[in-house]
Amino acid sequence: MRKAIPKIFRKILYRGYVRLNHLIGFTEKFGIKNPDAPLPFKPVFIIGPPRTGSTLLYQCLTTRYKFAYLSNLHCLMFGAPWLVEYLTHPSEHYPGSNFSSDHGSTRGLYSPSECGEFWYRFFRRHPQYIPTEEADSNNMKKMRYAFHALLKAGQKPYIFKNLPCALRIGPLHQTLPESVFIVINRDELDTAQSILLSREKKFGDYSTWYSLEPPEIKALKKEPIHIQATEQVRSIYKLIKRYEDTIGSEYFHHVSYQDLCRDPEQTCQNIRDFLRDHQINLADRYELPEYFQAQSKTQKVNESLYQQMKFYADKTK
Repeated sequence: MRKAIPKIFRKILYRGYVRLNHLIGFTEKFGIKNPDAPLPFKPVFIIGPPRTGSTLLYQCLTTRYKFAYLSNLHCLMFGAPWLVEYLTHPSEHYPGSNFSSDHGSTRGLYSPSECGEFWYRFFRRHPQYIPTEEADSNNMKKMRYAFHALLKAGQKPYIFKNLPCALRIGPLHQTLPESVFIVINRDELDTAQSILLSREKKFGDYSTWYSLEPPEIKALKKEPIHIQATEQVRSIYKLIKRYEDTIGSEYFHHVSYQDLCRDPEQTCQNIRDFLRDHQINLADRYELPEYFQAQSKTQKVNESLYQQMKFYADKTK
């Protein structure tokens, strides 16, 4: 009983903390007369399947250029991150990345974050895939206000990395049509293996679903695990491609994980050129390492599972 009381107390405190954050969201309307007016800066989104190097890319871009971004400090006040931006400007105090992370999570108050709770203010948790017509219209209005407030407070280009946004491209584009997207690509077999290894690390087995839930999630969960992981990767890339074809390829820039590791400076320069074409101009910040050690294209799961994955991938290309 004594052990249960602190746990219950912590749960009550957390619920109050979340409630308070949602309540202070009203402050995002301060000073914004017309939310439909153009945003002060065009939002930049990093998207892709899990385990593709998206966090490394996020760290590189926020280290190399003077981007604003949602930091771990912003996430403490996810209901009004514009206040954190206005009062502290976390990116100005960021010493650059040490390029380490744990499944997307970084250490340090000023380090870039996915800040999931900020996004759940506007999007449901499940199902994760949200087509345009299923987005809550009131929440989309609130999100437009939130972006106006955040970008105005930041006074520089803002970059976001939250992988579920790959499943929300439709409502993001409709609500924030100024947005552009950077898609991180990695070898399919490597990515699928890494997803299974993440399942094992997080849950102790290969069978529990990990990370993004594509539109076909219910059907995929009935498949063997090697098919689940492979089709999870494929489904997310297919969804991105569908929106790219609809919205226009000029709003999307593709990055190879292998290229990022081999030559991070050139990869970031290519992104900078792409963003400049969209009138997003970036100032230099810190130098990047000459290269990163890429996760090699090798067997990472047990032999039997690897052969199943390879056979399925080759058969269904």
